[in-house]
Amino acid sequence: MPTLMIVLKKVFPIAAGAAIGYVYWHFLGCRNGCMITGAWHTSTLYGALVGATFLLPGKKAPAAAPGQGDSRDSSGA
Repeated sequence: MPTLMIVLKKVFPIAAGAAIGYVYWHFLGCRNGCMITGAWHTSTLYGALVGATFLLPGKKAPAAAPGQGDSRDSSGA
């Protein structure tokens, strides 16, 4: 079961992007002369690529230096 969740987390953004690309072509895309939205397959592929960008790792926050994690006074007052 955990393997299925891992696969879904990787497939869902790509499938959602492809679906949004197709819907964009269907309702808003031009019928001729446009490179991306002129044909359904290019719009769908572009949407899948945009969805795949959500799978790229982001920057990690820098780790706090030892002893600087909590600024509260430890005297209890």
